[in-house]
Amino acid sequence: MAETSRALPRYIASGFYDKHIVNKKVVDIGVGRFDTHDGCDPICDWAEMHDKDICDATTMDAYADETFDTVYASHILEHLVDPVVAIKNWVRICKPGGIIYISIPHRDWYERKKTLPSKWNEDHKYFYLPAQSEPPCTFSFFDVIKEATKLNFHISTFNTSTNNHKSEEHANGVFSIEAIIYKKWVDNDDMKDRIIEGNHITKMDKSIYLEFSNSYPTIKVTSDNYKDLLESANKFYKTNFYKIGGFAFKKALELNQVSTEVLLNLARISFHERDYSSSVEYSSRAIEVEPNHIEAYTILGKSMSALMQFGSAAECFSKAIILDASDANLYFELAKAKSLNNNHQEALQQFKIAIAHDPKFVYLNADNVNVLEYFERMAA
Repeated sequence: MAETSRALPRYIASGFYDKHIVNKKVVDIGVGRFDTHDGCDPICDWAEMHDKDICDATTMDAYADETFDTVYASHILEHLVDPVVAIKNWVRICKPGGIIYISIPHRDWYERKKTLPSKWNEDHKYFYLPAQSEPPCTFSFFDVIKEATKLNFHISTFNTSTNNHKSEEHANGVFSIEAIIYKKWVDNDDMKDRIIEGNHITKMDKSIYLEFSNSYPTIKVTSDNYKDLLESANKFYKTNFYKIGGFAFKKALELNQVSTEVLLNLARISFHERDYSSSVEYSSRAIEVEPNHIEAYTILGKSMSALMQFGSAAECFSKAIILDASDANLYFELAKAKSLNNNHQEALQQFKIAIAHDPKFVYLNADNVNVLEYFERMAA
């Protein structure tokens, strides 16, 4: 049914594709294979294209633990008898730090009925609503994920169909409930092993870890140990221990409230951890200290976009462009913010400036996705 192709322009405009698909090891569950399945619609050319002939989508037993950066499952969960077990196995094959993306049809936008069987696909085992369960036919997507995993996740809904009121017609647009599950890097026990057994572990590294994991003070920050604290904070951050790195930078901030380096690292970590309110706070404080800092405006803009404050995001990217008018990425970010704020003509104008600086933006990662055509279509 080409649900992935329908959603692809939104994936691109929101940054999802660039962040979670480009240059990632991806499995597309249930998409089929070109040699066995007519009309398969993979998320990207380089994805592992899972098919029922390879293994059952519920068990995924053909794949080892922690194999993929992104586990992509578009409109497959509704075909499975045991969705909880399926999600557990999808989490299993995802690498720490990766995501599990799941899209399913919204009952009231797609089925437009409350009892099985499905009018449009007799293989559907259950109907789904975002957070409401109506046994025996309809599951709460929220409850299913909560039963399957303790990991953090968020759920969104998207409906672009124009014929939802016509129950006799198949929905003609996107009609989905979507979830992204975030798999954490490591738990504390694994972190402890890696820190204590690693090379070049300093006394400050151990002190930070002990205070972070046991919640009792082991460090009094002074001018004498501030440099060591910053070195440890950067070490944790650069080795992907974002939470403990953030903790260490916050300790450093106790001594130096106006360090642009510390504030920016906290903004970066907060953004990575999807704590967008905190990334707004830290990047704003960095701008107060250093008003012409391009990266601070960029992080602030991306954070505003994540909080769906697209007008404020556009202002941030515009200020960054004043500071560096040659960076094509800034024009691209501004175009996305303008588009998401429904300023499609201005979005097209900014995107054309981006490709004037760097033509690579016309096609996303040479994947035959013409981004210019998307902006032109939205502006039409």
